[in-house]
Order: sequence, then structure tokens, then C-alpha cells
Amino acid sequence: MSAAGTKEVLDGLISPQPKATHLGFMPGNDFIAAADVVLSETGDLPVIPILPQRGIRGQIEASTMRLLPELPIEIGPRSWRLSARPHIVTHRLWDDQQRDFDQLEEAWGTLHAVGIAVLGPLSLATRIELANGHRAISDPGAVNDINEIFIGNLQEKFTYLHRIFGAQPHVIIQEPELDAIMTGSIKATTDFDHIHPMRNATERLHHTVAALSMSATCHMFSPLASLKTISAHVSIVSPHDYLSVKDKDNLAQLLAQKKQLGIQIAGLTKPRESAVFLAQLWDELGFPRTNLLHHIIYPRWQLDQFNLLEAAQVLAHAQKIAEILEKDVGDL
Repeated sequence: MSAAGTKEVLDGLISPQPKATHLGFMPGNDFIAAADVVLSETGDLPVIPILPQRGIRGQIEASTMRLLPELPIEIGPRSWRLSARPHIVTHRLWDDQQRDFDQLEEAWGTLHAVGIAVLGPLSLATRIELANGHRAISDPGAVNDINEIFIGNLQEKFTYLHRIFGAQPHVIIQEPELDAIMTGSIKATTDFDHIHPMRNATERLHHTVAALSMSATCHMFSPLASLKTISAHVSIVSPHDYLSVKDKDNLAQLLAQKKQLGIQIAGLTKPRESAVFLAQLWDELGFPRTNLLHHIIYPRWQLDQFNLLEAAQVLAHAQKIAEILEKDVGDL
């Protein structure tokens, strides 16, 4: 995709049109049933389903690694383990991916945008081991290699997604271990080892997101305090959580930098109540309510904890909030 073409599509994605989507997790093990629900409830930005109930090959670690063919793995005694060459489980992951994409191409057809959720390179490095049994996060060279493979292989996957769907890719990078990585509280695999704090974790992620943002829009799911240092279009925040004065300052800085936010909505309150809450928060932060129309609404939960009907209702609720903001944001 040319740089001009990418810029044109990016402008379309961040124009004042509220959208709702989710973090990828869906219930059950029927991929097409989950994909049908996702498309019907989030047609503007459907995210490829992740189905943890499929078992070990359905976990987000596996769904991420199957996108990274230069990072072959095997099942170790404690966790996934890096391998010098592809083993049978690696080939099975690749087969799963191709089958899912073939089914999606038929079920979803042409799209304006398509989302893909992945475990970020740093959290991924905490959940896979080297051949010597140590966590990959403990080896700076391994962390660098994983990050560069992550960037290069995902860029290739974005090209593939654009080809089969005609869509601009949107990647949701989830870094649930970022706080632990930065504070050095990741537990080593033995009592004799210690994993040191990674002080430059946000700088590493800035590099990652900046590289991926050349060919996709990016949202980063990680602690709010870290987000303002990472890169453009990267943040997912949960305003229903308690926000301290510092949190609100960080949020205001993100908005001042014209970053596109993913806004997580907690609970199934009436959609209008959530829309009013957001409008009042934006008033407090000193930004025009119309600014809300540039951002994307996310449910607060991972939807695999529900059944498929309940997951559909949660997605519909988020979509309704987006519709209310589009229609009535100035009158809430």
C-alpha cells in the first residue's frame, strides 16, 4: 500500500465517525459463529476473533505467534518455548491461521477496516522461554529479536489483510505485563534468577508502534501513565475506573497530542448514561465534546467470559453509545 493510500485511509478512520469494537476475545470454539456476531455488531471495525476456549492454540499467545513465522515455537514443560526450527505445533498454528483467514474472507468479504488483536512483544517475551529454560524477557538480545520479528512479520500480515479484505488494518497491541516489566516484578523461572526492571520499556514500544503505524492504525492497551510516552493513535483508557488528578492530566495530554483513544466502557448501564458520563468528562478536561467523535468505544470486558448471545449484547451496547455520541453529543 502506498504512503499516500495509507494516509487517505487513516484520515478516513479517524474522521468524526464514532465506532465501537472490542479486544478480540470471543466465547466458544465456533470461529465463524463468533465472526458473524462481530461483523453484525461492529461492522465499521470488526476484530478477528480470538477463541481461548479452543484450548492452548486459542490463547492470545498462540494467536499472536502464529502471525510470526520467523518465531517458531514448541510446547515446553512450563510454557511456550522458542525453537530453532518449526515443530508440529508451529505448523498446526499456521494451519489454524490459514483456515481462519480463508473462512473470514468468505464470511466478511470487502471491508473498510479490519482489526487484529495481538499480545505485545514485551508481554510476549514474558510468556515464552528460551531453549535454556529462561524467560525470553531476561535476555536483552532475545527481546530485541522478538521485537524486530514482531514488527516485520506484522507489517507483512497487514499487507495480506489489505489484499484479502481491501481493508485498512487496525492493530490492538495488548501489553498487560508492562507495569511488571518496568518494575522488575516478573517472576523468573528459577529462584536463583532475577529479571531486572526494563526502564526503557516505553521507548521500545514507541519504536514498535511508530513502525507499525506506517501501515496500520494502532491502539495500545497498557497503563494510562505510560501511554503518553509511546506514540500516536495508541491508547485505550477506562474512564469509569477511578481517575486521579494525575490520570486526568495524562489523559488531557493524550488528547492535546491529538491521539485517537480507545475508550473502554464499564458495565451495562443505559447507553445514554455512559454517553453523558463521557461528555461530562470531556467538559472537565477542557476539550470540546465533538472531540469524542474521533475515538473508538470498547467494552470493558474480555468477551470470552460470556456466552455468544451475551457477547453480542455487550458489543451492541458499545455500538449504541457510539451512535448516541454521534447524534446527540452536544445535547447530553
